[in-house]
Amino acid sequence: MNTNRIFTWGIFIVVIGLIIWGMIASSIKSSKLNGYLAEMDQASGTDWVIGNATSTITIVEYSDFQCPACAMFFPILEKVVTDYGDKIRFIYRNYPLPQHNNARPAAQAAGAAGGQGKFWEMYRMIFDTHDDWENATNTPTVFRGYAEKIGLDLIKYDADVNSDIVKNKIEADIKQGSNAGINATPTFYINGRKIENTGTYQGFKKLIDEAINNKNK
Repeated sequence: MNTNRIFTWGIFIVVIGLIIWGMIASSIKSSKLNGYLAEMDQASGTDWVIGNATSTITIVEYSDFQCPACAMFFPILEKVVTDYGDKIRFIYRNYPLPQHNNARPAAQAAGAAGGQGKFWEMYRMIFDTHDDWENATNTPTVFRGYAEKIGLDLIKYDADVNSDIVKNKIEADIKQGSNAGINATPTFYINGRKIENTGTYQGFKKLIDEAINNKNK
């Protein structure tokens, strides 16, 4: 076998090897992603959950409090939670985007309120007043005022809002979302299925009803 043929066969073997390796790597990546998605609707002990904690219909939102689109979806999700009641459970997870300077302070404020059993009260207060603080430079003061309005112990709030417990919970949400490939907010899942282009209450209702019907079959 001459040198040229040896070289050609060598190149061929390398190319085949790279193709096989690429297929294996892609399969591993896909398997990991499917694993993350399968766990998406599994509530942990630290998740913020409202509705029926044992429901088989789970809506998960990865959200950024400062994100205008998240604020737009807020009333839609409120209506979903109200209308479906104990038929569903809604899990809120933080995914503050780096370009939103006030997103993390907002998430920390909500987390600190959650330490006193009032996460959802702070969640609603923050979204209801989104336009008031979105571009503010004194958000810690603003959110502390909200803490007072919803009746929190301010001494405990001050201790918790910058605590490692609160910050680590936010980081855990971010890591879980990133592992599942999230890169924008809001991102929604219904029973582990990523939801695309659902910008209305009716759109959500259709998908939730389909999930309920599938579970009842």
